[in-house]
Amino acid sequence: MAYIYSITNNINKKQYFGKTTKDNPYDRWKEHIQHAKHKVNTVGYASVDNMPIIRALRKYGSDNFKFRVIEECSEDKVNELEEHYIKEYNTHGKNGYNATFGGEGIRKDPEQWSNHPNSKPVTCYSLDGRYICDYDTAGIALVETLGRNPNHSERRALKACCKGIVFQSHNYRWTWKGEPLKEWKDKQIRLRYKVYGYHSITGEYKEWDSQADCAEYIEGNRKNNANVKLSLDSPRTAKIHCKKWWLFRKDGSRKVGYNHIKVTPKNRGTEYYKKIAEISASKRKRPVKAVSKGLSNEVLYFESLVDASYHFKGIGNKTGVPNIINNINSPPWCHAFGYKWSYQ
Repeated sequence: MAYIYSITNNINKKQYFGKTTKDNPYDRWKEHIQHAKHKVNTVGYASVDNMPIIRALRKYGSDNFKFRVIEECSEDKVNELEEHYIKEYNTHGKNGYNATFGGEGIRKDPEQWSNHPNSKPVTCYSLDGRYICDYDTAGIALVETLGRNPNHSERRALKACCKGIVFQSHNYRWTWKGEPLKEWKDKQIRLRYKVYGYHSITGEYKEWDSQADCAEYIEGNRKNNANVKLSLDSPRTAKIHCKKWWLFRKDGSRKVGYNHIKVTPKNRGTEYYKKIAEISASKRKRPVKAVSKGLSNEVLYFESLVDASYHFKGIGNKTGVPNIINNINSPPWCHAFGYKWSYQ
């Protein structure tokens, strides 16, 4: 069970509407009074001291306020009812003591964001410097650009662009309204291309507005897009899939058809891998030369480090390789097996 309550200032008639799930709603009124009398240091109430109703109780005294239970309701309806009463009696902002529009207690409509004393209007430009429009605040600009309420990092990125720290934010350039667009010399513009892809089994075709949107659809997390990028970067002739999706950037070039995608088979046969191993081994082989540290100045030549180890340690024993490498790469090593080593 939950309750909607009101607190009315008997002097100026301003009101505050709130909600509580306490068994006795008047216990909530006692909490307001206690918060007004004492500074609250509890982590859960970090912002209580800044609530307009608490400041009003301190200013006028709790005796000049009237607490009243307005309605009893179920807990799943209490947020909706709180929003209703705040809107119905217009108690948000200057007309009352509600700091928000109710509900979860932290949400404000974007139109109200410009009321913040630190809010500043911003101007939006395309990446090539063409003026697009102005917004009253950075928050409203991001709501219009992203189609949703922005998070802290997204706000910070736009403000960094306004300060000239970064070139662009969310595929647009930004300045504080009235300030000239910052100049960037030899700046490469990185466009955010749309993405399209095919399901490797069903052949289903789908498009996304960005790499992040694609990752959100396939991976379930728009920030987890490493595998999406791996598929996007792989060539058509050796395509890598991301959870059975072959992905391409829609960059203006000719669209790749489903039937033109080639995939490198995972198992190419024993002969193929044996050949690759031989090529790799041949690349690792480097002839080495050994010069005796004694008076004879004997010089030995070997086709590889392994052959040199076999010579000194015995056939099949490769443990001499690290000593020879350390002698080649580290000048403090005076010799290995009585010789100074170098690559030919």
